[in-house]
Amino acid sequence: MTQPLALITLFDEWGSARGLPPGFGVHLLEACPWLDGQETMSPELAPQLLEEAIAPYGLTEKAVESLCTAYNEYVDRDYLASVPARNSAYTAIAELLEQHGSLGVGETYWLVEDSFSTSTPVILVKDPSALSSELMKAVNIEIARCPQFTSVVFIDKDGNNAVELSAR
Repeated sequence: MTQPLALITLFDEWGSARGLPPGFGVHLLEACPWLDGQETMSPELAPQLLEEAIAPYGLTEKAVESLCTAYNEYVDRDYLASVPARNSAYTAIAELLEQHGSLGVGETYWLVEDSFSTSTPVILVKDPSALSSELMKAVNIEIARCPQFTSVVFIDKDGNNAVELSAR
């Protein structure tokens, strides 16, 4: 998921410019958890999608349109622009894992594909003893090439963190 602080800031700044109280961003994200910064919002559906969340603020239709535009510009700039780099990192890490063992369900490693849309990709390791320092160093280099990633987490089959590597 996109960093919540960035979305809170986006919505708070937008609201502040329109005289809305501090905390508008937090309220909006609590009321609309689907505003995750990864998919744009339909301008045509925005009034209905946001209706309950914005009702206490008395926003006009034009203001809702402006809010939708600001959000969609954020998604385009900060998330969708990063998709090629994320996909490249996913492919490079998959290749590294194949070089250091087997990749796939029931194999030594399994890439949790959905996690590559977050700031912390996750790699399932069937046997944590298979994690060599050479592999971890190579994975860390690939993660560092994608500025959207802050770290990579290797988890064991029970979901426990085996190793976490910082990308910086």
